[in-house]
Amino acid sequence: MSGWQITALILQSLAAIVVAGVAIIGLRKWRKDIVWKRKFEVAEKTLVLFYQIEDLIIWARYIWVSAEIGTKQAKEGARTQLTNNQKKLFCVPGELIIEEKKLFAELFTIQYSFMALFGEEKIDPFKAIHGIHDEIIEASKFLQASDEKKINEGGPAVQKRIGIIWSKGTGDPISKQLNEAVAQIEETCRPYLK
Repeated sequence: MSGWQITALILQSLAAIVVAGVAIIGLRKWRKDIVWKRKFEVAEKTLVLFYQIEDLIIWARYIWVSAEIGTKQAKEGARTQLTNNQKKLFCVPGELIIEEKKLFAELFTIQYSFMALFGEEKIDPFKAIHGIHDEIIEASKFLQASDEKKINEGGPAVQKRIGIIWSKGTGDPISKQLNEAVAQIEETCRPYLK
């Protein structure tokens, strides 16, 4: 083999190595971009759902919203036979949450994609929303099922549940949990939305 042939073979080999290197670098960048895009989509959808649920929970827990809806139900004939207007008011926050079950189902479904992309340690905000959801529904059902005497006595069990279904303003534990959950999810999602 002559010197030119050897040089041509070496140049061909070098060209193949360079092309393979560029392809590998391009493939890695493409994979990174795909993962980034997926994280962006899941982060955006998750944050939107958290904001929607935050608004729903805040709105459902305002006593004047309950009073307005409770009065409307009383005029139209409530879905269940309740003995007094107070009990009608107790059922409203839980019913508002239950009526938006599709919104909660979306959130509870996306948490698995979120966990896969961001890690299992980042799903605490989802657990907090699950807990708030369940607490409001349980408290509403408890108060609805309680007799008038028990409600009027206002024992610790009744007071605890009234504090769950209606916002107390500053120092409200449900509002605090909700704010913390939203802040945590913002901390995880915001970097991917910039």
